[in-house]
Amino acid sequence: MTKRGQIVDTSKSRGLGVCETWVILFEKNENNFKTGKLNKVMNDEQITKAMFKAFPDRKSSKILSLTNKVRGRYNRGALTKGKKPKIKSCQYVKNGTGKIEKGR
Repeated sequence: MTKRGQIVDTSKSRGLGVCETWVILFEKNENNFKTGKLNKVMNDEQITKAMFKAFPDRKSSKILSLTNKVRGRYNRGALTKGKKPKIKSCQYVKNGTGKIEKGR
């Protein structure tokens, strides 16, 4: 099945393409941080796992493991037809005390 020219795995990604799934994950992550739902904020490793879970037929796809690179494209609007996000996506890390904070 294709959607806007993309191959879509409807069994795991709910019919969404790869770019759309990245956008949803980045937006949800920023919203969780903004609203104080820190237990739901994902780091890059967790986002990568979520992408591979959503697209199990693409285990050999290198782009699914390049979360930080894709984040840069997302922040520039490359995943949303040139429309930059209202809130840029950031990398999140746990500090030494286990508190979630913005990385780079």
